[in-house]
Amino acid sequence: MTISLRFTAADHLTYALTSDANKSKLRTGATDNITRELSRVARNVHREGFEAWLDDTATGWELGAAFLSKSVGYRRTLDAFNKLQDVYKVLASLADKQYGIRDLLYKNAYEKCERLKKIGHLTDMLSAMRALVEYFRFEDGVVKSTGHGDHGRRYPRHLFPSGSGVAASPEQVGVRRTHHWRNVVTQCNMLWHSNSGTGPACHIHWAAHGSNNQYPLTVVTEEVMREVLDAFMIIIQNLFHFLVAEGEGDEQGNRGGVGSLWYGAPKRRSLDWENTNNEPRLLGFENAEQLRGILDRR
Repeated sequence: MTISLRFTAADHLTYALTSDANKSKLRTGATDNITRELSRVARNVHREGFEAWLDDTATGWELGAAFLSKSVGYRRTLDAFNKLQDVYKVLASLADKQYGIRDLLYKNAYEKCERLKKIGHLTDMLSAMRALVEYFRFEDGVVKSTGHGDHGRRYPRHLFPSGSGVAASPEQVGVRRTHHWRNVVTQCNMLWHSNSGTGPACHIHWAAHGSNNQYPLTVVTEEVMREVLDAFMIIIQNLFHFLVAEGEGDEQGNRGGVGSLWYGAPKRRSLDWENTNNEPRLLGFENAEQLRGILDRR
């Protein structure tokens, strides 16, 4: 099997697989795996650090040229993560208070130690995100291994209310919860399977290791962190959808989305939005109302 790589005039990486006539052919499955991995490499061609990543001796992780720890991009990215952390904590607290679902918040005997905390370093925040993703993937593995579900309704029951709380039939509620849980797992799998083996853009795993590690080079950029933020928002929207679908509406019977639940919660960190230094925010997070609108979209 010969693998040929070349760049086109438009600077796109192309590849071709050809079988050597005098050698045994690879199994179709092996060829498909090679093609899939090469396609992942090709998608990383325009990522910062790709040329350096091609060097087999390039290892560890580093911040991008415009993403140093004191840069505007770094600060606004960390700021965005911390704002979403507040959203998660507020909604997980509501799930605990209204339905007794404690595993989303993960409190210890002293009512402390939430799964995510407000953090001052991006590495710590991404490590916490990695742990959260690993937890949800574990829960999905349990669901699959135990066959916990019926008629296509497969989701971890202890992370959702025990009753429906709405006029919909149990079957409808089960199908809806399964749908939202699959959306959560899809985002978790996307983040989990992103690694520096196919390019310098790694979503979360880099933060679990020191910068001088033996893994292929990762270059952390604002662009890559935006992808993690987008995934985090989708996880929040789907994980806590039951609070909207099965909760109480306002006096007119209207229900907003999870963004409105967070926005109206008395314990959300409103001080986070006081911009005394007039620092730029990540696009769409300039104020709490905009974040509420983003999270309310379904």
